[in-house]
Amino acid sequence: AVWVAPPVRSSDPPSLVMTVQWAPVSRTEPDDEEMASPSPSTAPRHGNRCANSRLLAMTACAAALAVGAVGLAYARHAVGVRKEPGVLDFEEAEEDIASHDRTNRTRNESASVLLGQRELEVEKEQKQDEENEEDEEEQNGTRNESEHAGLQQMQHKPVAHKELPPTTGTNNCNATHRCAEPGMQCYEQTPAYAQCRASCVPGRDPTHWSSEPWSCRALGDRTPGAETCAVDGGDCRQSRCCSNPEHVCYEKDDTWATCMPACDAGPRFADVNGNPWTCKELSQKPTAAEWVAETCVASGNCISAGCCQAPGDQCFRKDAWYGECRAMCSEPGWSCEAVGGRTPAAPKSEPIRPLPDWAFSQCSGVEQGCKDSRCCLGMDVQCYEKDANWAQCKSRCMPGPHADDNNDAWSCKTLGPRSYGVSRRGFPSLYCFAVLRLGGYEVGLLGAQSAKGVGIFACDDHSILTAGGTTTVGTTKTVWFQSAPVGISVDNTAGNTELFVNAWKSVVAAGVWRSHTFTLKVDPDAVLLPDRVRTHLTPHVGQKMFVINCPWGDMIFGALEVFSYHAILEWEQRRHECVEPKNWGEDKYMTHCMDALGVSRVHDIPILADNLCLGSNCANPVAGAFHPYKDVGAWMQCWETANQHGPSPEIAIAIRK
Repeated sequence: AVWVAPPVRSSDPPSLVMTVQWAPVSRTEPDDEEMASPSPSTAPRHGNRCANSRLLAMTACAAALAVGAVGLAYARHAVGVRKEPGVLDFEEAEEDIASHDRTNRTRNESASVLLGQRELEVEKEQKQDEENEEDEEEQNGTRNESEHAGLQQMQHKPVAHKELPPTTGTNNCNATHRCAEPGMQCYEQTPAYAQCRASCVPGRDPTHWSSEPWSCRALGDRTPGAETCAVDGGDCRQSRCCSNPEHVCYEKDDTWATCMPACDAGPRFADVNGNPWTCKELSQKPTAAEWVAETCVASGNCISAGCCQAPGDQCFRKDAWYGECRAMCSEPGWSCEAVGGRTPAAPKSEPIRPLPDWAFSQCSGVEQGCKDSRCCLGMDVQCYEKDANWAQCKSRCMPGPHADDNNDAWSCKTLGPRSYGVSRRGFPSLYCFAVLRLGGYEVGLLGAQSAKGVGIFACDDHSILTAGGTTTVGTTKTVWFQSAPVGISVDNTAGNTELFVNAWKSVVAAGVWRSHTFTLKVDPDAVLLPDRVRTHLTPHVGQKMFVINCPWGDMIFGALEVFSYHAILEWEQRRHECVEPKNWGEDKYMTHCMDALGVSRVHDIPILADNLCLGSNCANPVAGAFHPYKDVGAWMQCWETANQHGPSPEIAIAIRK
């Protein structure tokens, strides 16, 4: 800045003041040593900035000198040169100014030369910097690829992903992008949360605590190795997880744990021994989160919600705009793409199994104490705990005071498995009985069956009932029941309802049926194959049902009558609600009575091959009984023929379905 100061007195000439302010250069610029050996990434950038700064500094210096010279000349011209006080010599002043002008021109020309030389130097330096940059890029291109990748990773990827240990369990893997368990992948739910999983379905996950949809973006690499979650029947002590998402890892003891749908502390009928299980849960039980009831849909279009309320349901896509909640999807015209996760199914009880050999010596009977055995023999019974000192085999138990036990409080904690019948010969267990007329061919027919151990004698338990008297068939003593007159029914068959109601009363009173899954009433002239009947009845274990075996009249045909345990229990408790017309046949009566009691019908026409219905062919590989064969020879021949044409595994599966 140039400033001419005014004279203090009128006699004094003004003085010239020139101030030059220098701006400091930022230290971000490299020093000479740095410029001598620049890094590949900084040399061109810093070199250009430095050259430009030097050029500006030189320009500022030259400008300041030029302004100073002009200012001095102006001052001399303004005040002149005083030889004597009060007299000005303008000629001398003009010559002096001209001399200064010549000097200034020389200086300006020198400055211009200097500036021109510096500009050439700067251009040369810039050109050299560009050549250096090209050489450096060439050298970088020949470097080892792994070193270059490492440099890029340091520049763009947080080092923390490498330094943090891999994520375990359900912890957040958003910071690590790595999973500890083999076969696991870190999947993103939201930018703030991710979890290690074997797989991921985009959308909401009904088992997760958060209702936020999952993007399922894979973070990092999948951990090498196969998934370690145990399969059913495998040891899950180490993995503490199950490949079946509906199962839980349950502990037996320190040496064994496996994946199952449910577990009751105590022995298990699936085991080769009766050693008890602790049933400690070593993995998380699959349950629906609390938000499912409010956020997910019960019916209609599920695309927007992306989840289902009903246990076991999955939202399946039809197209881009519509989807429904279903257990399965195979409908033509549907994409059947899963939207979100499946809602966990309702907790399942342990699979129904036959009694193992050790159970008959270890387990307790109905109404007996089971504190030590922790298992029971019977149909639909289980060991229930009262307190630390007592437990008993019962069909049901409600926590609280029990009137039949002095109003003492029961915890009703279950100990061990539930028994579904005393299956000594096969599963499900069958109790079979026949009503025998004391006179006639039936005595010899049942005697032949007893000697061969076939027919009702091949069931788990059997009884023979006789009206008005008793006898012995083989080693079996018959059970007496009250006789009744038999007339003609409305169907022109025997009107024997009263007689057979009396027989059923005796059966129920004897109580043998209480230990078995199904009760069968079998005519003596029916060829019964218990193992085939078991195949038909296996899907209905534990149900309250009876079998309709003939389409004519849509009713029971009396040669083979099949009732579940709960159907007989219903008849025992509510028989008085059924009408008992004396002009009905017993099979018609039982059909109407079961309907009146609310017992479910199961239509299984193939279970009986009856000449009184659709005909009988003993070579039929599906039928469980054939009727009628009234003499011993015909009966035995049919039995042998049927056993030669037994059902194949495929037919057995079809029967169960």
